Amino acid sequence: MSQATRPGFGVVIAAAGSGERLGGRPKAFVELLGAPLLSHVLRPFLAHENIRSAVVALPPAEAQTPPAWLTGLGPLVRVVAGGDTRMRSVHSALEAVDRGVHRVLVHDAARVLVTREIIDRCLEGTRDGEGA
Repeated sequence: MSQATRPGFGVVIAAAGSGERLGGRPKAFVELLGAPLLSHVLRPFLAHENIRSAVVALPPAEAQTPPAWLTGLGPLVRVVAGGDTRMRSVHSALEAVDRGVHRVLVHDAARVLVTREIIDRCLEGTRDGEGA
């Protein structure tokens, strides 16, 4: 199914944390099983046929020149500079979500155990227009 024909769901990934507890290295870039945490987080969303837009809020310095492995994940992925709080990072990412999207999931880059089933339940939970 092409991007243009997918239902209008998007995902925002908050990945702009400073990584203070990791010595200043962004947690989203820490490797797990040979790939950055952020890569593990994004893959289930990008593989889901109902996700049409994925926006990642990175630390501003990283967003200026995102890593090739991130930009190489596909055309659904956009990168924005995060803010100094999680709320500001999510807000920046929401502004960059594809305009055809009418519902957005918000997920943290450090939460790598997301599955298709979790995504399906969250999408279903948004059907009434409230939140899940």
